[in-house]
Amino acid sequence: MYDLTIHDIDLTCSLLGAFPKEVQAFSSVSNEKGIEEQVSVHMDFGNAIVVNCETSWHSPKKVRKIEILTNKNFWILDLLNNQITQTKDDSPDVVTNIESSNSLEFEIRDFLSAIAENRFPLVTGEDGYGAVKVAESILTSIRERKLIKIL
Repeated sequence: MYDLTIHDIDLTCSLLGAFPKEVQAFSSVSNEKGIEEQVSVHMDFGNAIVVNCETSWHSPKKVRKIEILTNKNFWILDLLNNQITQTKDDSPDVVTNIESSNSLEFEIRDFLSAIAENRFPLVTGEDGYGAVKVAESILTSIRERKLIKIL
């Protein structure tokens, strides 16, 4: 949860500008260290916005994709290959290549710059707290096998 899924939570909440109101999650049996090996999460943000997130240590292939579906468009954000694919109606797919970057390094550099420049970082303490609160709710859902409302 805190090694892989936390980044998906952070990115999803950042894209939506909100935190989920409810979560429900399932996991494979934890390994001998008590770490979840595979997690399936359903996050409900309200207003008909739902997010499903799958993370796993078992995949033989590294995959980092976000799929966004609306009533008019479908986007695939391929974070490993730095591409965005947009599908709209019967039109041909539009593929956009994006500049490669290391988001964790960028976040650390921005945090250090924020200290030096006496400003707030792009990712605030409230953002971090919110992501941890969601992650803890997901772990509670796994443990208790039920939907968890986030207050």
